[in-house]
Amino acid sequence: MAAAIGADEPAKPAAQNYYKRIIDAELQQAFNDVTALAAQICETPMALTTLIDSNCQWCKSTLGDYETSISQNTFLSSHRIESAEVLVVQDTLADQRFATNPLVTAEPHIRFYAGVPLITSDGYPLGTLAVMDQVPKQLQPQQLAGLQALSRQLISQLELKQQLADLQQPQPENQGLENELPQVDQELLDFLENGCVGLHCVDSNGIILWANQAELDLLGYNTQEYIGHHIAEFYSEQEVIDDILARLTAKETLKNYEASLLCKDGSIRHVLINSNVLWKNGKFVHTRCFTRDITEWKRIQEERDRFFDLSLDLLCIAGFDGYFKRLSPSFTSSLGYTEGELTNTTFFNFVHPDDQEPTRTEMEKLRSGIPTVYFENRYRCQDGSYKWLAWASYPVVKDGLIYAIARDITEAKHKQATLEESEARFRMMADHAPVMIWMSGTDKLYNFFNQLWLNFTGNTLELELGKGWAEGVHPDDLERSFNTYISAFDARENFRMEYRLRRRDGQYRWILDIGTPRFTPNGDFAGYIGSCIDITERKQAEEALRRQALIVESIFDGIIITDLTGKIIDWNPASARIFGYTKAEVLGKTVGILHRPEDAEVLTEQIIQEMTRSRRWSGKIDFIGKDGRCGVCETVVVPLYDQQDNIVATIGLNHDITEQEQNQQQLYQ
Repeated sequence: MAAAIGADEPAKPAAQNYYKRIIDAELQQAFNDVTALAAQICETPMALTTLIDSNCQWCKSTLGDYETSISQNTFLSSHRIESAEVLVVQDTLADQRFATNPLVTAEPHIRFYAGVPLITSDGYPLGTLAVMDQVPKQLQPQQLAGLQALSRQLISQLELKQQLADLQQPQPENQGLENELPQVDQELLDFLENGCVGLHCVDSNGIILWANQAELDLLGYNTQEYIGHHIAEFYSEQEVIDDILARLTAKETLKNYEASLLCKDGSIRHVLINSNVLWKNGKFVHTRCFTRDITEWKRIQEERDRFFDLSLDLLCIAGFDGYFKRLSPSFTSSLGYTEGELTNTTFFNFVHPDDQEPTRTEMEKLRSGIPTVYFENRYRCQDGSYKWLAWASYPVVKDGLIYAIARDITEAKHKQATLEESEARFRMMADHAPVMIWMSGTDKLYNFFNQLWLNFTGNTLELELGKGWAEGVHPDDLERSFNTYISAFDARENFRMEYRLRRRDGQYRWILDIGTPRFTPNGDFAGYIGSCIDITERKQAEEALRRQALIVESIFDGIIITDLTGKIIDWNPASARIFGYTKAEVLGKTVGILHRPEDAEVLTEQIIQEMTRSRRWSGKIDFIGKDGRCGVCETVVVPLYDQQDNIVATIGLNHDITEQEQNQQQLYQ
């Protein structure tokens, strides 16, 4: 990807002369400084400076892990150098020029690249200054400008070094070049002073010799408060700065060393340190330390970690390769495995055998970029049991990762199974119940009818659900029935109503419907349940009794009904007219109130004996009315039987013949 001379442009002799000068070891530190600064400005983990000729490409200075010499044909170098503009590839996999390059498809998996060519003032390309990352990204305008400025500064130094090294030049020209060097150094210092990345230098004793404005602004100090002080004053942990100084003294280069710095206002800034030492003649001169602020990134990371650690749900990051990359503590506590046991093998090894195929199908959808909204499967626990997990997942295809959250629904599944079993038992009992049963939900719509109801109406369950059952209600009863149901439903009250329902043979039958509200164990309203019975025969019997009652009420003769103890239990208006007592006055009393005491007991005995023998008694009875008037009735007494043919009462029909008897006596006289 680094820009290079094409195969049809052999290196010019002048350019080859550059190479000889540039390869000198004394300039290596300049290459290293520029490479490190480029990585800091662009915030990338990898950077390199490459030099080229017609056959090869050298990695003169590197930051990151890759080979230091790669041939032009195998490196990302098919793009020609044609201008001093930065070549930016935000995502190499999305660019057909580089998508199949080995450095993209294999280690180090380069996904982002930005390179600016190193072109001499004469227009000869010497190589490339490039930064790289393993994730796609986009540079800010000031970062692009900084990368270009670094390339110009490096070329300026190289040209001046070459010219000063030419001892054959006339002395005035050498003097001119020597005068130009301070100016170039000042320009580079000005660039570093006003750069967007913190930079400072520390001597072998740990004293801060210099710091740029970005460093001072980061920590809030002015020059007097920072420069000249020991670097340990600004580290929150003494052992950290001791380790940093020890490593640098041992000629180690620090790359992305994490540390915490103390700000003037007492706050702490988290930073990444990239540093090495300038050595001269084996002597520690000073460090070159780049400081990148990662406080916000650290805060976001800590919040993410806190979310991971405290979540009761099972959180994970998994790869398309079938392995967990990160797991929340709830994952291990729920399943009983250690994190190592879960991450060292594919997660398919924990999935229930019956759920393997559905899980693989869901994984294919995720690889295609389709999120999982809801998916259930079973995971094996360390003790051999299985837990039901409900998943929601979001894939990041370009990174090959899946961000997922799972919830243990084992208890809910058991409750669901218990509920389904309970519902199955209820349906079985309901289907064998001697009454018709229905149920409705909170939406007032009917959602269940037992088999007896379906047998009665002759309809399928689908036709009866919702409001379908109302099709069978008699039109004259429909509005009244609906109003009764809705009123009780809104008030959450019991109700009972009678209506006519069409039977499967087309005949309307009277139904007694009794409904009661249902509530969950938590007290939440769940709908209604009702039972129905066919009361047509009862309605017909009631009608017959009503007609009989009308007859009894309107008949001219007095009717008296008594129980087996002789107490009056019914009394029609004709009896009140004949005997003078109202019904309320005689109920619960014996018929003895209508006779002389000496006649009552004998008469009762005669009636009982005759009915026992012939189930009927008839004759004349002398009575005494309420007003003391004496009279005569022609009476017939018959027993009343229950369904077991047992006598439960007697009924007496009394025809008043008092006037007739008096006329007869007068006639005799």
